[in-house]
Amino acid sequence: MKTTTLALMRSAMLALLATILSTTIASKGQTPTGKSRLRVASYNIQHGMGMDGRLDYLRTARVLEKINADVVAVQEVDSMTRRTGHTYALGEIADAMRYYASYAAAIDFDGGRYGIGILSRQRPLRIERRALPGREEARAIIVAEFKDYVFAATHLSLTEEDRMASLAIITEMARASRKPFIIAGDMNAEPGSTFIGELEKDFHICSKNAKSWPADSPQACLDYIAAYKSYGDVKRPGADDEWANYRPYVGEPAVTLNAQVVNTQASDHRPIYADIVLPTPTAQLLTTQPYLQLATRTSMNVMFQTNCVGHCWIEYGTDTLNTRRARALMDGQEVCYDIENNIKLDHLQPGTRYYYRV
Repeated sequence: MKTTTLALMRSAMLALLATILSTTIASKGQTPTGKSRLRVASYNIQHGMGMDGRLDYLRTARVLEKINADVVAVQEVDSMTRRTGHTYALGEIADAMRYYASYAAAIDFDGGRYGIGILSRQRPLRIERRALPGREEARAIIVAEFKDYVFAATHLSLTEEDRMASLAIITEMARASRKPFIIAGDMNAEPGSTFIGELEKDFHICSKNAKSWPADSPQACLDYIAAYKSYGDVKRPGADDEWANYRPYVGEPAVTLNAQVVNTQASDHRPIYADIVLPTPTAQLLTTQPYLQLATRTSMNVMFQTNCVGHCWIEYGTDTLNTRRARALMDGQEVCYDIENNIKLDHLQPGTRYYYRV
């Protein structure tokens, strides 16, 4: 808690701002900072074979280099199979891009393995691989933890029942994550299907349901990028469309700045990508320490700036155990659509020391 005596001179106010301040936030925050902007891609590479029937990993790498994503979910990836000349395909692509490669085999195939992978600009802090249901072909999910988020790549079954069973596993993993959780991959389901309807209950689709298959003339949306809704569906009180275009509201999983399908025939799928803004950890919500303004004998304004809009209030009192709550109100409505916060504390006793916290 921070202490202050009302009826302050300017010098006293400055001195008090140097004392210890303990800040708590009403809810976990979401914020767009430079670090929270992320480009995510997904690409089913058909083991590196293009629509022209030519196997070419350097071509695949060049396609992904142009996208310039921070992290990529890759599907249908061979490892040491005969048809690829016993090549570790994901490693070949990663070396050409100078990215880190993380691989998860789903099945034994053609003298080697066949599965999915993640290409990332940063080295993952942790990798987890799990099997998923697939009656026509075993499936898998690979999860990479990074400093600011968790990213999962998958390629789901052709069977709806298997996809639904997989979704329960994926949602469980997302719910257990303490960081923003993003999943990308070939879901083998189209918008409007039962599976996508269930997916959207817990995930925000960032890729805009764009058609990506077949590559020469896309007719279906099978590839997706989605962020987990940690707080369920969130409505924006008072936030306008311009704000929504670049800044998340507290509790939102992500804001999509841009989503594209890349026109290439280097595989039977076209790659997709999305530029998104991720949540910011609670500890980084405040961009400034609270400061005091407009002091009178019986009132004081506490001002502070946050990285996002949200419900904020001040708890204050003459001791730390018995406090009152103050909020910013306008026409009886709480003001929670701006990052500039100004909360007035009224009915204060002159010459009295008060404790407060945000």
